[in-house]
Amino acid sequence: MPSAPISFGICVYPIQALDVIGFVDVLTNLTTSDVAKYGHRVPGIDLQTLLDASLDIVFHWVSRSMDPVECTGRTTLQPTCTYADCPKLDYLLIGGPDPGRAVGDSIEVVSLRGFVRQQEPKLKKIFTTCTGALTLASTGLLDGHEATVNHFFIPWAKTNFPLVKWISDKNWVEGDKFWTSSGSLAGMDMAGEWVRQVTERPELLYLTTIVLDWRPRNVNGKSVDHYDGNSNLIQGPC
Repeated sequence: MPSAPISFGICVYPIQALDVIGFVDVLTNLTTSDVAKYGHRVPGIDLQTLLDASLDIVFHWVSRSMDPVECTGRTTLQPTCTYADCPKLDYLLIGGPDPGRAVGDSIEVVSLRGFVRQQEPKLKKIFTTCTGALTLASTGLLDGHEATVNHFFIPWAKTNFPLVKWISDKNWVEGDKFWTSSGSLAGMDMAGEWVRQVTERPELLYLTTIVLDWRPRNVNGKSVDHYDGNSNLIQGPC
């Protein structure tokens, strides 16, 4: 586990709510407090080993003001800080708006673009889910990089952001700085893969599948196998 908490920002603007809520829930279930509650359910490995590998994360819900933001289904997201007073971040998540909004000039998106450009050099990674890749592309930061987006919008993305190398046959694309996923659920799968890489404990990923009753898929859409601490198969493909 890192010596200091991971500072994880989520951009709050009018988006598909599941784009960020699903991703964040995958990570939340692997925080130290949640592992302490549920870790005993993972076979073949002791609780303390899981706790040692768990994630200490502080989530910052960042927006242009402290006003609540209405997303899909009348879901309301409450910012915890603004672009002006956001603490230092390690990672940033951008969910997906209506595609027209991503390229528009609304005050929400214009201010978000400025924040992302200002933060990018200091971040370890930027994650996007669904059409959040279009918002990121609108900053110019994705130019020359491989990325994906909700596959339905690949033709639209190629027309509007031709300098981005859009990938249409992967559920997500991993780069050194930018990780982009197709739809909301692919974003959860991408979060699971990041957890697997950063913790090097596949048992932790299995724990979040128990809590969410969710089967993560790999980048090609195939269910991920899970193994216990003795490398025994716990759960195979559906």
